[in-house]
Amino acid sequence: MARDLTALADDGIAVLCAFEERYPPALRDAQNPPPVICVSGEVTADDECGLAIVGTREPTGEGRRMARDVARACTQRGITVVSGLARGIDTAAHRGALDAGGRTIAVLGSGIRRIHPKRNVRLAARIAEHGAVISEVAPEANPTGARLMARNRLTSALARGVLAVETTLRGGTLQTARDAGRQGRIVFACDWQADKSLAEGTRALIADGAEPILGPDAMDAIEHMLRTHEPPPPDPPALL
Repeated sequence: MARDLTALADDGIAVLCAFEERYPPALRDAQNPPPVICVSGEVTADDECGLAIVGTREPTGEGRRMARDVARACTQRGITVVSGLARGIDTAAHRGALDAGGRTIAVLGSGIRRIHPKRNVRLAARIAEHGAVISEVAPEANPTGARLMARNRLTSALARGVLAVETTLRGGTLQTARDAGRQGRIVFACDWQADKSLAEGTRALIADGAEPILGPDAMDAIEHMLRTHEPPPPDPPALL
């Protein structure tokens, strides 16, 4: 174990327990907070006001541009972009923040030595230099459906709000939005036309009370809500 920890440290990867000062305080609001996480890079106080930008892995060009442009607008306002490093909307959001010189955090559904998808290995390295890459599973763990879904609660916990860009009625985006609501975060959703592909999920979220967003021009309102929002304290653990 000591040898493993030393090898991780040599690669710039920190192993943080929930009781340590460097453990991100926002993760304690997550459902079933992870007792141990691996972090490449660093989560700082500047990341306390974050927006999670999430959506389908197969976005339209318009959705990809929306994710990128909102991420850039976040950077201009000192808001950290949080996402899950998946292809599609997640990748566009991370790249938008980095290209604008901002901070971004990626939450993995795999071990921190098993970056998924592999096409984003270089992107993960850039994120670690300008934010953090976080995993709650063993460093060499491969991605699974359960792990990818479980990371959604951490993605939403690390932000004060979640923006769903494009999504169907299935998949991790709606799960992230549901987790955000349970954790007292604000849920935003792009208000696309009803006949637009991949609008079913975002329109369903708006019908359930999500804040409708028309585009980057709404960033003034988003920033105001993020900076004034006070998430409720997490529910106490159930008594056995």
